Amino acid sequence: MAFDVLDRNISELFKNDDTFSIPRYQRNYVWKELNWSQLMKDIRYCAEVTPDWSHFIGSMVFERKQKNGGIVDIIDGQQRIITLQIVIFAMIYCYRGIKKKTSDLDIVRKCDLNIAYLQDFIVNRTLGKSESIKVENGYQEYTELNQCFMELNEEELQKYDNLIEQNKKDKSIILEAFKFFTRDFAVLDFEGLLLLTNQFLKTRVVTISSMQEEEVYNIFEILNARGIKLKQIELLKNYLFKYLQPKSQLDTYKNKWADLEQLLEGIDLDVYYLHFFRCWYYEYKIKKERLFEVTKEQLRKENAISLRSFFDFFIDCGQYYRDIFDAKGNLTEVEVYEYFKLKGNIQVRSVFLALKIKNVQRILTDTLYEKLLILIRNFYVIFNLDHGTSNNIDNDVYIMSNEIYRAGDEHKIQYEIYKFLKKYSTYFTKDNVLDNGFKNIIYSNKSARKNASSKLLVYLLKPLFLEEEKNKFSKYNFADFNIEHILNDDAKGDNRYCLGNLLLCPNQINDAMKNKPYTEKREYLLASGIPYLTVFAEKYENFDEESIEERTKEIVGKLKSLYLISMEDVEKQYLKLQGYFELKKQLIIAFGKESDYVNELTIRGIDKFIQYIYKNGALPGHDKKEIEKYIKMQVESMVLLTDNT
Repeated sequence: MAFDVLDRNISELFKNDDTFSIPRYQRNYVWKELNWSQLMKDIRYCAEVTPDWSHFIGSMVFERKQKNGGIVDIIDGQQRIITLQIVIFAMIYCYRGIKKKTSDLDIVRKCDLNIAYLQDFIVNRTLGKSESIKVENGYQEYTELNQCFMELNEEELQKYDNLIEQNKKDKSIILEAFKFFTRDFAVLDFEGLLLLTNQFLKTRVVTISSMQEEEVYNIFEILNARGIKLKQIELLKNYLFKYLQPKSQLDTYKNKWADLEQLLEGIDLDVYYLHFFRCWYYEYKIKKERLFEVTKEQLRKENAISLRSFFDFFIDCGQYYRDIFDAKGNLTEVEVYEYFKLKGNIQVRSVFLALKIKNVQRILTDTLYEKLLILIRNFYVIFNLDHGTSNNIDNDVYIMSNEIYRAGDEHKIQYEIYKFLKKYSTYFTKDNVLDNGFKNIIYSNKSARKNASSKLLVYLLKPLFLEEEKNKFSKYNFADFNIEHILNDDAKGDNRYCLGNLLLCPNQINDAMKNKPYTEKREYLLASGIPYLTVFAEKYENFDEESIEERTKEIVGKLKSLYLISMEDVEKQYLKLQGYFELKKQLIIAFGKESDYVNELTIRGIDKFIQYIYKNGALPGHDKKEIEKYIKMQVESMVLLTDNT
């Protein structure tokens, strides 16, 4: 390997002819107060406890354009280098502050010497007639800071005096960092600042440099793969930008990536990467730490998707994932996603991502897409009511996600979902699983037995609320709704926490009825003008313990009809789809993959294809006879399998 490894201190890192440059595709500056604080704590520890020992800040990887001096691209280490430079800016600022406040001419002289000495670390005087900044990174506020402390123009410095005095948080992370270090150092007198400066400049770093681009990126990947320092998403980003062609597209894709990061703000990008990966590729029991390694292997295969296509696809899927995370989309998507958001279940996101991709590709019709979303939601409602453990089904959820993503037609997608449901049918074929699950819901603010949140109950009861609404133009914001105990919440009342004693109503009404007797609550309900509440109040002039039992049965019955999964239907659909694939296999053998018969079966599905064959008198007699034989085999097989089950 053609590279140089040097153990250097901060002085040696910056006092030379190098101008550091951060490539356009590198991530933005993301260090926060926690990182800044930890850096200074480590350096102070050295200064105060073991002054002969230097703090070590790790390794940095550089790509050089020439052996000595000139432009040096920072491949790994940009967060630390920018931070070190900002520390130097803050030290210069604080020496200036000490100088302005003291009347001691010796301290004034020493401050001037230290300022001049530190300025050598933020300026490059060898790149032509004019001085240039030491680290080029594309941040305008950074460039202005650097320029200001190179020139020490008092008029410009006044701007930063005002900045430091303000308590308001600045939008610029660069200026926030400068304010942090400046305020941190401002409490020091000259001797204290001098001690910290000397210890800071002794801080050590190992630099690894090469003039060969390929070598530099290999070093970067090896260091991070072994040190587990960067997230998988950062390794992927580095790889994509490294090999992206043509290079003229780098700026375009830098902007796309920045848009993706902004779009997914608040989401762990490694979690998004994991769920994207679970659609895109299957590897048994893959660990999160291997996502990038396996992705790279797949992208390097001979018939792999092009890097640009993968890049675009990865970015496009970000919008679908944001909607899943936020529970946004069409009415069905919102209804389904909201349940998993409330439950905090992220396992299923890869399935939803795969289904959305197929819907966007028009492989899944809107009607079938929404039907499958509801089916998966219903499975998880039952699964959760039965206290199922996600780990037990995780690998099959992963397989289902990948198979859906790879499917070329809607029949394959349905088959994978029904296969999954058939495998885990024990969850929804147990005796009274829905009855017991809903009856065992406990909602009480006065009992430790509470097992359901108010938001989850709002979600479950919302369809029953809307069932009573006759005006299709009525709009309700269920975020402003809550759960009211009809008979007041009482830890001693065994059935007051049951569904039958719970009523969904707007916060305003809920607050007004708080702890009132039912007779008074009923007046609020009758006056609400909301059909769900008025129908209830009209039905129950009086409400007691027997009413709770009666109403619990009624609500459980309605909820069962909403979330029930029929084993008979699952078995029927599974067998039908099995028959479809076997028939398709026989047709391909007999007539070829591109034959009209195969295409008709794919488009029509098995039921309509059978009608097409038997009712189409224009088909060649030999073909028709041959196909009827295959159809008969599949129908008999399906009947036999059904009888045996």
